Amino acid sequence: MQKRGLKKVPGQSWIQLKNIVYTSVMGDDTHPNSSEIRSFLDELIERLKEIGYLPQAKLVMQDVEEEGEMLVGFHSEKLAIAYGVLNTGPGMPIRVTKNL
Repeated sequence: MQKRGLKKVPGQSWIQLKNIVYTSVMGDDTHPNSSEIRSFLDELIERLKEIGYLPQAKLVMQDVEEEGEMLVGFHSEKLAIAYGVLNTGPGMPIRVTKNL
């Protein structure tokens, strides 16, 4: 894409909890609870791998190979879902909106 002069629009996700809209962007760590969110997401991804989940790092449009699998885990929608799970009760719906 860069060779053609094209730029990828960064993916953003939004989640609304208690009438407040939270925005997440891939790799963003500006949220006050970002370490808790990432830890929860790491734990969740490890549990998913135990039952057969395989992250598809080749689908990540980044110029880095080694970080590919890690970047798959921190997509904006996954960060938003993790935040929603951490901040809602069991059985509560989580609705995430994306710009892409």
